[in-house]
Amino acid sequence: MKKIPYQMMAAVLLTLCFASLAHADGKAIFSAKMCATCHSSTTNKSGKPGPALGGVGSRRSKAWLTEQLKNPKTHDPASAMPSPNLSAPDIEALVQYLQSL
Repeated sequence: MKKIPYQMMAAVLLTLCFASLAHADGKAIFSAKMCATCHSSTTNKSGKPGPALGGVGSRRSKAWLTEQLKNPKTHDPASAMPSPNLSAPDIEALVQYLQSL
């Protein structure tokens, strides 16, 4: 069995930890911004007015999701989605969470 250098293992573990934290932050932002009022985090729309977000990461690119959160009217000028007014780090965290659904 090949040994993995300590520094490489530490870098991988840190990357995984920060990705996990961003996911947790994104879930908290989803909750705090009350996104679930209009969106389901599953593939079932559940009678909500916005699209179901389960699997959105496989349907939309990171760039598309980022732009949608910055300005919801970009992709659909008639969109009822309000701008969530998020900082760049919060958008990044929320996009990571959405990609995990």
